[in-house]
Amino acid sequence: MKSVNYPKIIGLKGLSVSSLALLTAISSVTPSWPAIDNSAVAVGTYTAADDTTSMPDTASVPVLVNHDLSIVKSVFSGPTTAAGADGVNTDAGDTIVYRYTITNNGSVTEDNITPIDTGPTFDGQAAANSLSAFTEVIGVGAGTGDAATLAPGETVVFEASYILAALDVLNAAGVTDGVSNIATASSDDVPASPPSPPATATIPAVPLLEIVKVAVLNDETVADGFAETGETITYTYTVTNTGNVALTNVGIQDTHEGALLTGVNLPVGETITTEGPVGPSDIGTANDGVIDTLEAGATATFTVTQDEVDDG
Repeated sequence: MKSVNYPKIIGLKGLSVSSLALLTAISSVTPSWPAIDNSAVAVGTYTAADDTTSMPDTASVPVLVNHDLSIVKSVFSGPTTAAGADGVNTDAGDTIVYRYTITNNGSVTEDNITPIDTGPTFDGQAAANSLSAFTEVIGVGAGTGDAATLAPGETVVFEASYILAALDVLNAAGVTDGVSNIATASSDDVPASPPSPPATATIPAVPLLEIVKVAVLNDETVADGFAETGETITYTYTVTNTGNVALTNVGIQDTHEGALLTGVNLPVGETITTEGPVGPSDIGTANDGVIDTLEAGATATFTVTQDEVDDG
């Protein structure tokens, strides 16, 4: 009888080397597992009624589990102008809408993704209001995955809005990219990703002044309520900075009885009567009729006394 040399199978426990072996390998690879396990058994037939199966053996290869989230924040819309009391310029009540694009750059699926954002700053000053809740963007502008389970390589997009307070506007108005904000992202396994690049916006400057002039008759000669020779009238000018930026060299131009007040007749005695909420104004040189800096929201007064009767 002719002898048959069966090949020897190496690395499998319990395999009978005197049997004709048929090897079946079963493997499973799942990147989110901490290891790749490959289990195999050997099966063979000696006679039609006599099968044999080896004990299983497993080869395990550790997998590098890499948690890696990144986030990009952008200004999706705003600052608006129509939502506040001033329908033309950005003011309190107007809004900025932000979008957050979070990407899973790691090797494992991340669960329960959410942005982390404490709100914008306004020329370095903390926000006066709070950011809205985050909502996941669905449909147009949505990511390739979802926040509940974000697979490697997928993205998810969130949106949040901020309603401007008056102080926010005053702090940042006229400062290029004065509204700035960063954010981070988190998941069940990532407490906080590296911060996003700043998302910036600019609130345009709106320089505005209002003036109210009041005349008070000084009845020095005859107290009859009429201006007579030798009597004077004191004029008080109340000037308010109603814009959103500080103004410099604030003074009065008054054409009085057809002549521009100049020199000794210039309204002087300037005083800061109320101050704005952002910073102090600067009167500068006292009684020169000019306020060097009048902050947004601040009010100043000027006065001048005139002889109103020409007796000659």
